[in-house]
Amino acid sequence: MRVEDYNREVFGSHDVPGTLSEVTVLGYGHQLIEIEAVAPLSEKNYKKSKEA
Repeated sequence: MRVEDYNREVFGSHDVPGTLSEVTVLGYGHQLIEIEAVAPLSEKNYKKSKEA
């Protein structure tokens, strides 16, 4: 499922802010990247995600 499809399913026609980043090449083979994210879920969506 694409991110856009998931957002449309969960949030309906409400536009939600978001950032999508792609890392295709790192400078060195041993490099790591760190990604931090916060995503609040309503109780309804939390239960729905637990069922999946």
